[in-house]
Amino acid sequence: MSEKQLLQKAAAGDKGAMEELLIAYMGMVKALARRDYIVGAATEDAWQEGVYYCDPANGGRLAVNEWKYLEAVDDENDDREGDGYWFYFQSNGKKVAEKDSKRINGRKYRFNEYGAAEFEWFADPA
Repeated sequence: MSEKQLLQKAAAGDKGAMEELLIAYMGMVKALARRDYIVGAATEDAWQEGVYYCDPANGGRLAVNEWKYLEAVDDENDDREGDGYWFYFQSNGKKVAEKDSKRINGRKYRFNEYGAAEFEWFADPA
């Protein structure tokens, strides 16, 4: 559902839509207040230290239950493909990090200490 549709439903009194907007707003406020959000290229190491992602392409809305490919400056890893990494942001808006594995949509994925997904490793459901 688009943000516009969500706002229209909330304005019409849809309590579920209101709750979803409130959760997104509160997550964004918390992230901004604690300054642990990831923003494009605000700093070169934001992708390592940040916990939340407020997506500028989506009106600054907090990324929730979704994968995001973020550009990242990483002088320590010359073997990677591309100019960024994939991150998964959970229902609370926090990126998955420092996990041996995490089940997402029926598959297990591994993430490094910064939350970047390691796609060379995943487990198919049994």
